[in-house]
Amino acid sequence: MTLNKVSSMSQLALSQPHGDLRSLCGSSREEVSSALSMTYTTSSYTDYASTYHSSSSGYSHEHSSASTVRSNTKSAASTHRNGCGQQLGHTILRVLILMKREWCSTLCELLIPIFFLCGSVVLWAILGTERDKEHFFYSSTGPDTVSAYAANISSSLCYDASLTSGIAGLTPCLDGNEYYCPRGRGIPTGFCYAPTLPSVIAKLRGAVQTSTSPILSLDTLIALQWVAMDESLSGAATFSYGGLLYFAPSTPEVESLVSYMRTQSKLFENAYGDTLATAAEAVAHVLSLPPNGPPTWGIVEVDSYTADAFNVRIMVNSSALPETSSVILSKYLGGLDVTTNSPYIFSGYTTLQTLVYDHYITSVFGKPTTKPLSYTAMPTKAYEASFFLSTGGSLAPLIVVLGYLYPVSQLTKRIVLEKELRIREAMLIMGLSEWTMYLALLVVYGVWYTVASIVIAAILHLTYLAKTSIGYVFFMFLFFSWSTIALSGAIASIFSKARLAAIVAPLIYFAMAIPLFAMQRAGGGAKTGIMVLSPSALAIGFELLFEHEMHGGAGLGALTYFRDDPKLLLVFVFLFVDIVVYVLLMMYFDRVVPKEWGTTKNPLFFIIDPVRWCFCRRRVDDDGDDVRDGRAEDGVFEALDPAAEEAAAVRIRGLRKAFKRGGKTFAAVDSLCWSLNEGEISVLLGHNGAGKSTTINLMTGMLEADGGDCYVYGHSVRRELSAARQEIGLCPQHNILWPQLTVREHLGYYAAIKGLRGSEKEDAIRRLLAAVDLEDKEHYMSKALSGGQKRKLSVAVAFVGGSRLVFLDEPTAGMDVGARRHTWSLLKKMAKCHTILLTTHFMDEADLLGDTVAIMSKGRLQCAGSNMFLKSRLGVGFVLTMSVVPHALREPIERMVRALVPAAEAVGSGAGEIAYRLPMASKPAFPDLLAAVEECIPGLGINAYSLSATTLEEVFIKIAEDAEKECDVEALAAEEKADAMEVVWNVEVETVRWALLLLQFRAMMVKRLWNALRDRRTQFFQIVCPVACVLLAMLLTLVRLFSTPTIVLSSDVYGATVDVPLANCEGVLDVTTPFSSRAHADVWTDTPSAAAFSTKLMRTYDTHANERYGGVSCAAAGSGESYHSVFYNTTGLHEVAIETSNVFAAYLREVTGRDDMSLTTAVAPSPKPRSSRRWSPLCTR
Repeated sequence: MTLNKVSSMSQLALSQPHGDLRSLCGSSREEVSSALSMTYTTSSYTDYASTYHSSSSGYSHEHSSASTVRSNTKSAASTHRNGCGQQLGHTILRVLILMKREWCSTLCELLIPIFFLCGSVVLWAILGTERDKEHFFYSSTGPDTVSAYAANISSSLCYDASLTSGIAGLTPCLDGNEYYCPRGRGIPTGFCYAPTLPSVIAKLRGAVQTSTSPILSLDTLIALQWVAMDESLSGAATFSYGGLLYFAPSTPEVESLVSYMRTQSKLFENAYGDTLATAAEAVAHVLSLPPNGPPTWGIVEVDSYTADAFNVRIMVNSSALPETSSVILSKYLGGLDVTTNSPYIFSGYTTLQTLVYDHYITSVFGKPTTKPLSYTAMPTKAYEASFFLSTGGSLAPLIVVLGYLYPVSQLTKRIVLEKELRIREAMLIMGLSEWTMYLALLVVYGVWYTVASIVIAAILHLTYLAKTSIGYVFFMFLFFSWSTIALSGAIASIFSKARLAAIVAPLIYFAMAIPLFAMQRAGGGAKTGIMVLSPSALAIGFELLFEHEMHGGAGLGALTYFRDDPKLLLVFVFLFVDIVVYVLLMMYFDRVVPKEWGTTKNPLFFIIDPVRWCFCRRRVDDDGDDVRDGRAEDGVFEALDPAAEEAAAVRIRGLRKAFKRGGKTFAAVDSLCWSLNEGEISVLLGHNGAGKSTTINLMTGMLEADGGDCYVYGHSVRRELSAARQEIGLCPQHNILWPQLTVREHLGYYAAIKGLRGSEKEDAIRRLLAAVDLEDKEHYMSKALSGGQKRKLSVAVAFVGGSRLVFLDEPTAGMDVGARRHTWSLLKKMAKCHTILLTTHFMDEADLLGDTVAIMSKGRLQCAGSNMFLKSRLGVGFVLTMSVVPHALREPIERMVRALVPAAEAVGSGAGEIAYRLPMASKPAFPDLLAAVEECIPGLGINAYSLSATTLEEVFIKIAEDAEKECDVEALAAEEKADAMEVVWNVEVETVRWALLLLQFRAMMVKRLWNALRDRRTQFFQIVCPVACVLLAMLLTLVRLFSTPTIVLSSDVYGATVDVPLANCEGVLDVTTPFSSRAHADVWTDTPSAAAFSTKLMRTYDTHANERYGGVSCAAAGSGESYHSVFYNTTGLHEVAIETSNVFAAYLREVTGRDDMSLTTAVAPSPKPRSSRRWSPLCTR
């Protein structure tokens, strides 16, 4: 028999393990022995693979090309393998392609914000424009009209003599007249008034607000307060926040002041509360008032009352006055605003203020008081203003925020989807730098939202922000939209499921806009604080732009306009800072938040990593002799040359990973030690759950190891993950493909991020397409491919970049037989220039491809070595299979076999088949055995026979069985077998319908109970989250979001130089000394009367140099005027009280001749007891 014949027989026997070996029958014992000997001295599968590869057309050329690509890739690695610009450019291109393929969603992301903004434009058009003509409010007869109304009020008051002995200052009601006697807290018993009084009050209110009005007397105010306290009028508009008036401290000056007020008012005694020893006692007294006691009007606190100093603080109910947290009316369209300064008159503040000044001047200096003052609103010019601007300051930002809900949801979903499909981590494993991935996202959506910002700015500039610089609008939306991109990334970094992220992201985004809408009255500090939330910052910016638009538009000076709090510049700064903060949060959360795939860092990694980098010492268990070897103690491992092992491409040293499940910890990978050599295919086998995929995830960095390390071409996966990943190509167990990208686009992208360019990249793509037989599917989207074709594409992706280490996790799963063999051919060729780690459940695939095979079980390596080594050490022998006639006698056949091979073991028989396992040691007896079977074929009814060698599958099964025995699984099953069968079969079947329903209900409740107990996330949202929200709401009630500070009445409160026109005041007031450091006296000499003064105010409406909030026209001798006329700008919230203080101070300086005299007067909110009742004034604000 020739050598070729023996080789042919050997290949036939082993390439078809259970095939027909009848061709060996009839051969001599020497021929059979020679063939079998050759079988185990050469690798039949290698011969088969070589034969298969050689039969493939163009193998030599393709292998040469693969080597060329490999060589070129190595060269690229040293120069531009992962050029940042190339990675960024192709990543941007990939994002753009995906956006183009999802054009409907992409257009919605662009158009929905614009659509919502157009909704605000529609609202602006619907609300229309408010117009009014110019108005003059000065009336020389106004004071007389108001005085007449006050006299009418006084004559309408009386007391019911049948109910009380009398009320000081009132006369008894006349019999026969109709009177109404109200009841209420703080109203004296028996107080009555005429039914016509409410109409008189309404006329009085209108005269005070729209004409010239004197100060109301104490009697008039007290009577109106009593009317306002009528319980029957609680649902109607009331007049004042009245009650008892308290004084402090108890000094002779204060007692004198109280006595003076008694002389000025017949009803004062009814409104006088008490004089307390100190101001603190007065405040404490008011706070301690009982719920059913009379309400409090206010407190007059006298700090200094001497010839050298005057310091008085008058406290009234904060609801009765304009907010002291502001000094000007920000949302002013034009015309007369009656809600600002008239409260100072109606609340009685100016009355108390004037009485205190009069008493101080007369009692301390002995000088006569000045003429009484009258108050008139400055004239207003004709105007045309948008009503939307005054009311839409908070509505427009809300509309904008609602418009961005969908883009935020979709962008977050798109980011999380890549994470959920494991595409993101695969890109990083394949060499994409992390910052490139972030930057590409910011660049693409940054340009996209820049276009949207341009459109939005143009729309607003053409509509309701026409006077405002378009640059302000553009940059505000630009920074806001960019911050939205970063915010979406930050939100996405805490989610692992795209659907959940798409639902929760807009909720989080909208919640970030709520604080400002809930804090409309918040101060500048609080608003500045909430601008760390970009939606709130946008809302604040919108309010400021609206305010500037109402006052002529936002120009260059609007950025730092002193009235704005916070400043517009600060809004832009915060919006830009928000971008930076959200980007940092995105990168931080992405590193520290636990996720299903990928490594996480310590929350303090930004501190720990630099320290570790500076003071790094390699831990003992990272490498070296002290690394624990987790290989099975009784395992079989092929010895390797130490030098060769150290030079291995991949060295795994003590790699460990443990998981917790059900409260128990188990090792998925237990101190794995193994090496992979370059130019070889290493196969990792194991049953489901053995730890194969976990091992690959640890080696690629998709999971963080608990201990040990893996060195990829010298780079530590644990400490140099980025560098290690530059050498890695990956075909994971599950397809990680973009559904909307084509086959060519996938290969092109991954080739680009690996550093291939131009013709080099195109050549690699073309050859890989041919290698995986996807040339005809080149332009198909991956979602249109079959399962097997997707696996081919995943294999091509792993190789396209020329990575030195390629992981293939079950690469041929889902492929048909032809595709599998084609892939085998590719892998054998690519193994020449790569280090390949393969996992598979196909033993023939592992037998054919594996140069080195390792088998894992329960996280531990059970054996490792070449195919021949494992078969020789773990092989179970040969299997002799005979096909027999249906009624063949089996005993003679068994005697014949056992006569030649005593250790033969029957492994099973069927209707026409008998099989025996022959131990490896009996190989010398095989020629005699086969010859005996050949001779006995006619007599024993044998039709055919075959002899097959040990397969890798049998080695695998043997390893698995040995591992099970270690856990005593079989013994445990034997002990419980009877009990288990009894549980299964010896049961009572419930047949009663109601009992069955009850049993089903109980089972469902038990199931839901266990689900609820084990679902920690649901427990958090159902139990912890509601409690936390309630606690947060309770805490917010303790936080003062806005304040009512004390204001010192001075023109300095405006924060800028103001003009104060004065006319006819020489000799009456000191016009040479400024009212305050910021008040500039503008003396007019061409206005002989108050009417002329009012006319000039209108004439100079737009021409005065500084802001103008008040002016005084004194009653000159011979003018016939009885009042010094005080004109106030209704946009100055406290100007009535400020100008009153200025006039009396100037008068005091004039009559005393001392230019250092001043009247320090403060307005402050009075304390409110918990039981206080709010009395809304008739002049509702």
